[in-house]
Amino acid sequence: MMTQDLFPRRASGVLLHPTSLPSRYGIGDLGEQAHRFVDILAGAAQTYWQMLPITPPGHGGSPYSSESAFAGNPALIDLDALAERGWLARAQLDALAHEFARVNPARAQLHHATQRKLKLLGDAWEVCQDDDEVKQALTAFVSAQSDWLEDYVLFAALKLAHPSKSWRDWPRELVVRNPLAMERARQEHAGEVARQTFYQWVFFEQWQRLRAHALERGVALIGDIPIFVAMDSADVWANRHLFKLDASAQAEVVAGVPPDYFSATGQKWGNPVYDWEACKKHGYSWWIRRVQKAMETMDLVRIDHFRGFQDYWETPSHEPTAMNGRWVKGPRDDFFEAIEQALGKVPFIAEDLGLVDDAVYSLRDRAGLPGMKVMHFAFGGEPEHPFLPHTYPVYCVGYLGTHDNNTTRGWYAKLDDQEKHRVRVYLSSSDRDITEKMSEELYHSMAALVILQAQDLWDLDASHRMNTPSTVEENWSWRMTREQLLDRDAWSWLEDLTELTDRAPEEP
Repeated sequence: MMTQDLFPRRASGVLLHPTSLPSRYGIGDLGEQAHRFVDILAGAAQTYWQMLPITPPGHGGSPYSSESAFAGNPALIDLDALAERGWLARAQLDALAHEFARVNPARAQLHHATQRKLKLLGDAWEVCQDDDEVKQALTAFVSAQSDWLEDYVLFAALKLAHPSKSWRDWPRELVVRNPLAMERARQEHAGEVARQTFYQWVFFEQWQRLRAHALERGVALIGDIPIFVAMDSADVWANRHLFKLDASAQAEVVAGVPPDYFSATGQKWGNPVYDWEACKKHGYSWWIRRVQKAMETMDLVRIDHFRGFQDYWETPSHEPTAMNGRWVKGPRDDFFEAIEQALGKVPFIAEDLGLVDDAVYSLRDRAGLPGMKVMHFAFGGEPEHPFLPHTYPVYCVGYLGTHDNNTTRGWYAKLDDQEKHRVRVYLSSSDRDITEKMSEELYHSMAALVILQAQDLWDLDASHRMNTPSTVEENWSWRMTREQLLDRDAWSWLEDLTELTDRAPEEP
């Protein structure tokens, strides 16, 4: 894939998860503010909106440990749009807004808002389930999405029927998916299956409306595919044969990474690892469907932990940390050749960060994918460090930091005096304007695409960080305030910088 195929001209964008948008209901959604954010990006000459996985979040609100690699997160559904269709009463929404009126507007209320929204979504289903137009639309949706939807909605219904239990702790006949038991479960939980189907239909209907609006405004969406999936997910339950599990569905080894920049003991993620030989035997069909689904919702897709396709780190599940794991060969070129043969050239961005060697870069280059450059990692003292912006090749995506990094202000505050000195000298900057100067250097780089974390537009400190790897507390809940969304000075500064560095679209 040539540079001009994926990035026809220099461009820029902003990283912001939809949950981080302002909202009356405690968590950002796909409604008015998401559409307004698209308009603001377009007005600031931005071409891309990057976000995290939009699937249902898992433990601690993480979008990287979802119960499905295909489903949408119902907590992102715009309730106001349902009220406009007469499926919810305005009084219900006003009551919900009143609940969240006194909470910190800079923090998404991930758990509480999700529970309250699901209750109202259930009310909406009770109102509209007998509507002939809704029935017709649901029938078409089920037919179009049957390859993943049937398993997911039954999984979601069974999770509600067996609270606080993994699918591995369900009755044995459901764990092994006995056909008679599966059919009996569909009948016994038909009401909840229908409700969960409704949630997914509404989500993707609203998503496509947002995507169409973004396309109209010249804003492309960048999504995110985590390489691994959660153990307690519909994906593993329905596809045990594709993972390294024993006869009782237990994982003897789990995924993670060895000690690195983020953690001295490594990261033991706990995800099951793929049986890549089994995946190959089945023509990588599950992965092909997964990538195809991503391309139905996004314009570009970042592959999280790309290095796992070359070699991945597996750790015995009984180990307390990831230190005593080992590298195991991944599917390598065979995987990307299968994807291309099935779907053509897919606009992937390779997240090639962490402990990466030349073999990983070679795989990335053979697949024709742009990699990532993160400026926060650049100031260890090497004058030609590959993450210093003057060294960036054209075919890459440049960042100050990603969702796994601190804000730039928070990152700088934690550097030692020598590192701070290197940063100031490189930027010809004072302490006060570090974020602004780093942004300017990033935008002036040769990278075809650069992305700013939204927090850096306001030079926010570490308390506004989105995620701290290897921790579970206080993650994923940062939220932009309404005042920040409408801050004309910040967006005008970004527009000026974009135009100055020739990253603005040719036609506004």
